[in-house]
Amino acid sequence: MAGRASFTRRAFLGAAATTTAELALHGSPAAAAAVQPAGGAASIVGSTLVVNVRATAAARVRARAWPRSAPTQVLTSGWQATNRSHAANIVVTGASPVHRDWVWQGEVQDALGTSAPIGDIARTVPAWPARGERSAFAFGFGACITHALPAPAMTHSHSWEPKFFAIIGDMDYVDWGSTPQTYELYSKWFTYFLTRNEVAPLVAGHPIMGVQDDHDYGLDGCSAATIKTYAAQAYADVIPGAQYPQATYRQWGLGDVDVWLLDNRRYKDPKGGPYENGQWMSVLRSAQRSWLLNGLAASPARLKIILAPMTFGYYWSKGEQAVVKDWISAHVSGTVIFCTGDRHQTAFVHPAPRIWEFLACPINNPKKTVAYSIPGLVWVEHPGATATSNAVGVMEIDTATASPYVTMRAVTDNGGTLHAETVRI
Repeated sequence: MAGRASFTRRAFLGAAATTTAELALHGSPAAAAAVQPAGGAASIVGSTLVVNVRATAAARVRARAWPRSAPTQVLTSGWQATNRSHAANIVVTGASPVHRDWVWQGEVQDALGTSAPIGDIARTVPAWPARGERSAFAFGFGACITHALPAPAMTHSHSWEPKFFAIIGDMDYVDWGSTPQTYELYSKWFTYFLTRNEVAPLVAGHPIMGVQDDHDYGLDGCSAATIKTYAAQAYADVIPGAQYPQATYRQWGLGDVDVWLLDNRRYKDPKGGPYENGQWMSVLRSAQRSWLLNGLAASPARLKIILAPMTFGYYWSKGEQAVVKDWISAHVSGTVIFCTGDRHQTAFVHPAPRIWEFLACPINNPKKTVAYSIPGLVWVEHPGATATSNAVGVMEIDTATASPYVTMRAVTDNGGTLHAETVRI
């Protein structure tokens, strides 16, 4: 890709040296105490940095952040009490990634504030292009991983230096176990995903954009009527930028790209009805669907990305597919690409003019699906047979070139490309 920076060992060591210098300036972790830092992750909500600071026990925590180019310009949040997951989501007011790399550090103190604060390691968030700006960058997405299995594809996604990574569902399959389902159990495995060896380097240097699918909500095939509220709350307490009981879908933009992150379970009709519209099953329902369609129509971005846990071509009802495709055809400019998961196979679909779907799944789950044909199917692994590969999606976008394009690339466990499609935008 023309705009993809070369992530060399020299660059990695340089970044490590910079972080070391920043720690020397702002303070390294203090001596051991009863409550210790336990990691964290960042997200972007709108254009503001949001961080999740975790401790080893109930505590109060805060965040400090500074531009990499100006390490003395430190922004410090107020202290916040930790939630049931011994963490807190903190909005770092004034910290925007537009045109600036940011460094941030969580600090932990006992719940009463009697001990000296203990600083965690410094983590970074890369600069984003301003909205509407022609630019070249990549982002990654993936879904469906069981905690007992390795996730090498996640390691390879890091090498593309993504501006963000979207985990669009099934961060674990806690509901498969025989252990009683509780808030604490879901919190444990959601936290594990962010700290596992293959994911930690990505979390340390890139924002994470997350939304639940059915297993994150506590029940295979769940709908609005059957999600487990304790699982939803655990996710919101652990994942930066996530929120519950507030609306879980959200939108952001960077460069000449606008992005919509959908929730296809919390607002989904039951499979057998009753249906909100009285006709067909919706995975969005009216409020979220209106928000999406009106947002698409209002967006001037050349490329519009819809991050959806449930695959559009295989799992959305024909009625809802038709509404969305007709609206895009009549009211939306540019190219629209659905980036999806849930169904355990990789596929590229072109269901209508200016609409694509890139299904990249799973990160690692041995239960793969049979790759049957659907309208607009361009490529699928092992047509008519069962998929075999694990994969994450990498989206390489270049709107700065004379002929703007996006390359949709499925990256597998060995770092190779399972299949790629380039679309002029």
